[in-house]
Amino acid sequence: MPQNDDHRLQDQHNNIPELKQEMNILGRISRFFIERYRIVFLLVIAVLVWGSFSFSSLKRELQPEITLPYGFVTIPYIGAAPEEIEKLITDKVEKKIDEMSDIKQLSSYSSYGVSNI
Repeated sequence: MPQNDDHRLQDQHNNIPELKQEMNILGRISRFFIERYRIVFLLVIAVLVWGSFSFSSLKRELQPEITLPYGFVTIPYIGAAPEEIEKLITDKVEKKIDEMSDIKQLSSYSSYGVSNI
């Protein structure tokens, strides 16, 4: 019986015109990996081992140094109106901060009870 099955498959192969076409490079590569599936398993295992080794050898720091290019100054003054805070606190602190080097932009916001620079 297996011979009959082989004969039927061969007949089907002859009757399907797409199977008679010459395979392009992608078809040949696909056929190679389909027929040799054990190579695929070895490649997957190799990639997993290589990835695990690479991940474990990455340098890590518990507390890396991070430099943020901006800063905030918040000064509370409870019960003061925005105009008072601006005159008494915000203007003076802005002048002092503006004297510092490497300051590219300075902005402030005064509201009830707080000055944000």
